[in-house]
Amino acid sequence: MPLCRLAGAGALTLLLLSSTVYAQSSTATGVSRAANPALSANVLYLVGKATRHDALDEPDERHAADADEHGAESPGARVQEFELRMTSFVDPHVKADLTLATHGVSETELEEAFVTTVGLPSNLALKAGKFLGSFGKHNPLHTHRYPFIERPMAHETLFGEEGLNEVGAEVSWLAPTDWYTEIVAGVYNGDNPALFSGEAEEDVAFLGRVRSLVDLNDATTFEVGASGLTGRHEELSARSNVVGADATLKWLPLEAQRHKALTLQIEYLRGDVGGATRHGGQVVARVRVTRRWWVQGSGDWLAGDDPTVRRVRGLIAYVPTEFQALRLQYGATFSGDEDTDHRVALQYNFTIGSHPAHAY
Repeated sequence: MPLCRLAGAGALTLLLLSSTVYAQSSTATGVSRAANPALSANVLYLVGKATRHDALDEPDERHAADADEHGAESPGARVQEFELRMTSFVDPHVKADLTLATHGVSETELEEAFVTTVGLPSNLALKAGKFLGSFGKHNPLHTHRYPFIERPMAHETLFGEEGLNEVGAEVSWLAPTDWYTEIVAGVYNGDNPALFSGEAEEDVAFLGRVRSLVDLNDATTFEVGASGLTGRHEELSARSNVVGADATLKWLPLEAQRHKALTLQIEYLRGDVGGATRHGGQVVARVRVTRRWWVQGSGDWLAGDDPTVRRVRGLIAYVPTEFQALRLQYGATFSGDEDTDHRVALQYNFTIGSHPAHAY
């Protein structure tokens, strides 16, 4: 049955793409092709090998097909994720985004479906629907935008398999400062299984985020941000609170012929869920050494349990265009007296169609 669902999702994608092409090329219907949404599809293929499979990486039933990503002992190749995205303006005042995703060969799910207002007064914007919450730098990213093949351990532990992906609304305000300053306030239905496990309508969670970005010179920007999230955990009858801080330095020369770039980023999270405190973070360095080649390194950690878990990763990427990338990653995880877990993964990522621009 999962293979049938995957085949059905692929057939649906081809049908949508073909119907869009027909609508754009046909003049007989009298329907404007401008009404068609912009469609894109992204596919991640993954081949992986790990030396140890432990309780930290035990997948739940939904992700059982993706066990290799988390350290299955036998090598394997699979579709890591298939993503279909549609975006269009509902009218001059509202823009809509819809994302369907299939993880491995599991059934297709509605990953995001939200609307964003355009042109509200006083530099305000409203976002409503189901979407990845604006907590920190990593949580808003789709899988194909992760700096590394898997998520940081702190995000995985505090936010769960799907991250902070809730039904709710966010209001953002662009402050009238000499540098870029954005303030975000959000309210969600609070059913994240790792943080809230809420099912009643009155169980809500609240988010706040502020970030500022300044130009240090023509080629360098520096961004800092802080985030906070709070809500009631229904099963534990206690509050769940998560705070985070992040900083990003980017260097990108204006001269295109140089093809050099550098990103340095650090993000820290601390969560108190039902009286149990965990904290961790990630440090990332990413360098574009030539027009098509990137090298990256990271270290992340998770503390609060005994023992503290640490991981280092190195990655080399061949990126011929913005539509495809081939990435080879090695990682080593250290956990107390247990044997070091060594992991190697090769990921191929490609996108077709008109994909919306990514955030800076």
